[in-house]
Amino acid sequence: MLQSPPASEQAVLQSADACYDRRRRLISALHDLKSSISSIEQQHPCLRDDLSSTCDKAILSLQDTEPLTESISDRSTAPKINPISLSLDKTATYIINGLDKMGDGIIFVFAKIGRVFG
Repeated sequence: MLQSPPASEQAVLQSADACYDRRRRLISALHDLKSSISSIEQQHPCLRDDLSSTCDKAILSLQDTEPLTESISDRSTAPKINPISLSLDKTATYIINGLDKMGDGIIFVFAKIGRVFG
């Protein structure tokens, strides 16, 4: 007869599943963002591919995060730093830098337009 895991272990596994789903949705959203950014970069060559590469870095950092299926006994020897939290922080940093560069690119375009017509 199979025994179900203790309630505390079930809660940990459910939390791990929720984090995995969140990470998977974030990776999917980053792929969508990258495809949108790529089309903008093709239309405006002055933006280069800085924003696309930022999305790639964010995706890689999320994919490199260790799986969340370790047992509770493994957690006792694991470091106290949450790898999901670290990867989300890195991803947020990449997104912020990407949006900052996008804003710089937009300002650059409008500054050039202003110089031409000003």
